[in-house]
Amino acid sequence: MSKRTAFVAGVLVCVMIGSLLVAFLIHRHSRQVVEFNQKDFVKILNASDAGIYVTLEGKPTSLVGHMGKPFALIAWASWCPSCGDQLHMLGHVASERSFPIIAVNRGETLGVANDFLRSIQRPEGLEYVVDTKDIVFSTMGGFAMPELIIYNAGGVETYHSRGTLTEEELRLALEKVNVK
Repeated sequence: MSKRTAFVAGVLVCVMIGSLLVAFLIHRHSRQVVEFNQKDFVKILNASDAGIYVTLEGKPTSLVGHMGKPFALIAWASWCPSCGDQLHMLGHVASERSFPIIAVNRGETLGVANDFLRSIQRPEGLEYVVDTKDIVFSTMGGFAMPELIIYNAGGVETYHSRGTLTEEELRLALEKVNVK
């Protein structure tokens, strides 16, 4: 084998190892519990009082009614390839457990959000909100889609998932906040 071929093979091996390491670190980080930040929780709730959140019918709505009980927020968008499946799974779990999950659209127009939900036969059991300024995603430190945060009754973030979540992972996360 020539020196040039050996060099190219070495570079390719290093790139592959580096790619695997980055993928592992992203996956590991995506499943860890993120430290609670009370200011972020207040910012999310205050945005609802500022009229930033609207229902699928275009009416201003608030998230303040969820204070004092466990609930979850999932950020989704029509361009996200796995969001439709995740919304269906979350709707199923939310319905069977009477657990509020707020599906927050990432700043798309009402028409785009509604068209997407019609195309996937909008899952029941979720509370849908359009975040006109994309406050939730930026506040939760979002960088993957979909992104889910579970809060306990005290407003403490107990689980934060980035990317696709299995039903089993969701059930385990809900058990941590005593949602039966």
